[in-house]
Amino acid sequence: MKEIDYMAVAEKAMNQIKEGAFLTVRAGEALNTMTIGWATIGYVWRKPVFMVLVRDSRHTFGIIEKAADFTVSVPMTD
Repeated sequence: MKEIDYMAVAEKAMNQIKEGAFLTVRAGEALNTMTIGWATIGYVWRKPVFMVLVRDSRHTFGIIEKAADFTVSVPMTD
């Protein structure tokens, strides 16, 4: 696996996220992608984290609750 400089990628992602990003989740047959416009990046217990906030009123929230994981995609311009 290729080693990635987390902070360099995090900086690019945070600069780009204001233009929009995507969260995709699947639980069983339920699959959903939503746009996200806010997130935070940091460290928790010395591990890098990318945290997104999804309102509980969103359709995606219920799928996230049932899923083991989800994907965040941040389109880059370069």
